[in-house]
Amino acid sequence: MNRIRATLYALGLALAGALAVPAVASATEEPAPVCGTWEIRGATGTYPEIEFGPAPEGSEVVDADTVKLTKAPNGGVEFAAFGLGLELEAETTVSVDYALSADASAALGAVRMFGYTSATPNTVEDAPTWSDTAESAEGTLTFTVPAGATIGTLGLVYDASNPATGSVTFSGMTVGDRPVSFTECETPDPDGSQTPDPDGSQTPDPDGSQTPAPGGSETPAPDGSQTPAPGTSTTPPAAAPSLPVTGPGGFILLGSAVALIGAGLGMYLVARRRKVTFTA
Repeated sequence: MNRIRATLYALGLALAGALAVPAVASATEEPAPVCGTWEIRGATGTYPEIEFGPAPEGSEVVDADTVKLTKAPNGGVEFAAFGLGLELEAETTVSVDYALSADASAALGAVRMFGYTSATPNTVEDAPTWSDTAESAEGTLTFTVPAGATIGTLGLVYDASNPATGSVTFSGMTVGDRPVSFTECETPDPDGSQTPDPDGSQTPDPDGSQTPAPGGSETPAPDGSQTPAPGTSTTPPAAAPSLPVTGPGGFILLGSAVALIGAGLGMYLVARRRKVTFTA
C-alpha cells in the first residue's frame, strides 16, 4: 500500500512540473513594441512661414526608449512618426515621460506630445486629434484614444513658442501596455538571427535627405492650433512583430518546473526499487 502511495505521489509531482513548463512562456511574454519611422527635424521662421531642416545640434535619438530634443534661439524641433496605422480595439492611454534641462522652458505650451488619426495630417489647417502639454520641468504627458480609433501619427515637440533654448528629454513612451520603439525594430531571420525591419527604418529621399511628413506644431497659430508645414508623404511601416521575451522570472519558473519533474521521477524510481519483506 505504501509503495502505491509513493508511486502516485511521485507521478503527481512529475505532472505538476510538466504543467508548469508551458506557463513559463505565457508568464514571460512581453507586448510587442510599437514600431514606426521616427525622424527629428528642426524648424525656423514664424507662422505661417515655417521652414523645416536638419535636426538641430544636440538633438539625438539616445536609444530605442529615449530621445533628446534641443532647440536653438527662435527655433523649434520636432520628433514624429507618420503612417503608423495603429488600430486600437479598446480605449488606450498614450504616455511619455519628459524632463527639461535647466535652461529649457515649457512656457506657452512649447513642450507637447501629439497624435493624429491621419497618417499624413495637414497640420497647417488641422489641430492634432489628441495632445497634452507640459506644465512643469518634468512629468508625464498623456492622452486617451477611444476604442476603435486608429493612430496614424505620433509625435513630440519642443517648439518656438518661447525664446528659451536648452533641451527636453522624452523617454518611456507607451501605447497602452506596448512600449514605443524610437529606433528600428528587429525581426528574426529563418536562421534565428535578428535583422532590422526594412519597414521600420528611416527612408531617405532621392536627393539623400530625410523627408519628414508634417507633424506636431513648432509655432502656435493665432487660434492656438499647431502649425507645422504641410505636406510631404511617408512610407507606412509594417505591423509590429510579436516576440516572446524571457526574463529572470522565466528562468526561476523553468528551474522550478525541471526540479519538480526530476524529483517526481526520482521518487518514482526509488519506489519501484523498494522491496517489501514479511516476517513469518
